[in-house]
Amino acid sequence: MSGPLFEGDDDGNTPLEAEEREQLIPSYITTRAELNEAELANIADAVRWVGRRKRIKLRLRLSCP
Repeated sequence: MSGPLFEGDDDGNTPLEAEEREQLIPSYITTRAELNEAELANIADAVRWVGRRKRIKLRLRLSCP
């Protein structure tokens, strides 16, 4: 992902502590910036999923007598 959220260095590039890394399911995440990026991607996926569900419910309502 790219964009202003991920440009430049900031405190988000701080390495995660060993205990924090152990609690993560995706083992490739090693910095807070990578964690933020993964979370943003998950949120975007969820928004798309909700949008699809709303369209499906609307179609069902329109097709039922």
